[in-house]
Amino acid sequence: MLTVNWEPLTNLLAEGLEDLGACHWEEVEHDKKEVPFALDIASGIAMEKSGAFRIAALRRDQELVGYCAFIFGSLHAFRTRQAFLDAIYVVPEARGCGATFLKKIEALLRAAGVERFVAEIKPEVPLRPGKSRGTVGEFFKACGYEDYAQVYSKLL
Repeated sequence: MLTVNWEPLTNLLAEGLEDLGACHWEEVEHDKKEVPFALDIASGIAMEKSGAFRIAALRRDQELVGYCAFIFGSLHAFRTRQAFLDAIYVVPEARGCGATFLKKIEALLRAAGVERFVAEIKPEVPLRPGKSRGTVGEFFKACGYEDYAQVYSKLL
């Protein structure tokens, strides 16, 4: 059985969230040498306490198999509660539940009063590495999401 609920960051860290994060980084970050994986746990906990950060755990039969982390708020549109996707990951052996996971995430966000969900993704990343089963971008479009902005990045 799949469940998705907001959970405290400290609890998830005790269950191996940092290891899942490292697996996620290894899979999708093409510039890992320039930008190494390093969780800022202290800032995450402080942001969680202030209400600016929340993380939802995906569990299959109570085992942590994925997560979806959000930063909340916008200084220039504060009347519209927004959630910005910081990271979303499902372990490879639990993939195939993506649409269910996303629907449950949307329900959690709606219950939290969120009106706009903004997901910055790498659209070309394959859903199942090494297999031709579609990309993250194709998945989000199939779930009703639209291109909203172009993101640019430069290492300084």
